[in-house]
Amino acid sequence: MNLTTNFLDAVLPEEGTYCVVGIRSDGRIKQEFVHGVDAVAEKAQALVDQKINAYFALASFKEGSEKRTQENAQWMKSFWLDLDCGPNKPFPNQAEALEALEKFRAETRLPAPTVVNSGNGVHVYWLLTHYISSANWAPIARRLSVPVNTLDLKPTQQSPQTKHASCAYRRRSTSRTRMIRKKSTLLRTHFR
Repeated sequence: MNLTTNFLDAVLPEEGTYCVVGIRSDGRIKQEFVHGVDAVAEKAQALVDQKINAYFALASFKEGSEKRTQENAQWMKSFWLDLDCGPNKPFPNQAEALEALEKFRAETRLPAPTVVNSGNGVHVYWLLTHYISSANWAPIARRLSVPVNTLDLKPTQQSPQTKHASCAYRRRSTSRTRMIRKKSTLLRTHFR
């Protein structure tokens, strides 16, 4: 297994259908539902090979889903934050985003998360030991979002180690996403 599939195994539920999203440089979006983590990694790589930004939804979806919606989301295996950095973004740079993350962790007493450098931003994941239903996930996610109302929660994440044309510099530069730090998984006791 490579780093991408190891990462996907850590953040995605073991059950359900997965959604891979491609966003072209002209803004056109195409999503496809696939079965299995290997299929997610293969589809994301195929998009990247076509110079299309590749993303994946962090939920698994009900069989037969055609849309990536909350109603179709079935299982979750992580909680996450997407800390956007750069001009006209919530954080001017990654250092300030990571500083805000540490403040958030101190306030919530959450353990250290897995952190991914997404190019210009930072993706943060608290991994669960077992997947949970989206119905059980949603109230916890809402409670977590209260102390970080300036941090943006997003439903899709960029594939690790794929080329990513950053939003602010889409026409001029590309960067690679990479893991910064991997930490332990969360247990139910963290949310009591």
